[in-house]
Amino acid sequence: MTIEEGLDELSAAVKARIPEIYDCIRARLQYAYEDYSTATRNSSLTEAGLLKV
Repeated sequence: MTIEEGLDELSAAVKARIPEIYDCIRARLQYAYEDYSTATRNSSLTEAGLLKV
């Protein structure tokens, strides 16, 4: 299998699961988390300036 074939296979698998992926992301975005003060922060996102501390 070539890299291109592998990427095509991966792309097809992801496309087939888009509705499932969408539902999962939507559910997580709607989840109400009450206590952000104790949440673990991703240090790489903080360092990149994507999260405010």
